[in-house]
Amino acid sequence: MGGTELIVAATLPCLEEARGIASLLARSGVSWILSFVVRRNGTLLDETPLAEAIERIDDEVACAPLGYSINCVHPDVFRAAVERAGEAASRIVALQANASALSPEELDGRESVEGDDPAAWAAAMLEAKRAASIPIVGGCCGTSPAHMRALAEALGDAPSRSLR
Repeated sequence: MGGTELIVAATLPCLEEARGIASLLARSGVSWILSFVVRRNGTLLDETPLAEAIERIDDEVACAPLGYSINCVHPDVFRAAVERAGEAASRIVALQANASALSPEELDGRESVEGDDPAAWAAAMLEAKRAASIPIVGGCCGTSPAHMRALAEALGDAPSRSLR
């Protein structure tokens, strides 16, 4: 036992940063996932379309990632962005979502983050999981133990797919 089995580079706002990290991770010999922050319109924060970011990294690195993730956005933002990603959406394997639907700019500098009621958030997460057929879901900014409990309960019998 021991050793690293998976590396996740999270909260990536722009293609250039992701490409630099991807080039290093591709040489690591370890499975890896890149996780982007996206806008509802289907772009990263630097306005690169999500589909383009996925396609470029897959094409440019010697060893493509196990998959891609989206984090630090509300599940409704995730769904809207993924709907615009076309075929590239099939490479997305995870969502770690915020409890709040506010944009990154609106969340920046807040002393506290208000978000959805846990049951409503869990329902939105379940819908996002089903819509994108992703096997990994979890919480990010503004989620609480109550959100995680509601998500676990909502997932109950939800079908899942394997990463491999």
